[in-house]
Amino acid sequence: MSVDVHERRMSGSVRDSVDFNIIYGVAFVFFLIAAVVHRVIPKRWRPNFDPTGQARSVIAEARIAASNSIPFAFM
Repeated sequence: MSVDVHERRMSGSVRDSVDFNIIYGVAFVFFLIAAVVHRVIPKRWRPNFDPTGQARSVIAEARIAASNSIPFAFM
């Protein structure tokens, strides 16, 4: 019952913002795990995902990957 009351009070834009943050958080964790695994495998087996060749931190890689993939969830 409290969920129904809470949902009625939330406007559409706030609900979209909450949905975005939840999906972003899940995607960030997924891509963070993927970036860690990417760093752990031997270099000769590892594909180069960054065409510029820039070295980034694991967190930066996960943030960029999540930011690039999230808009497709809202299309």
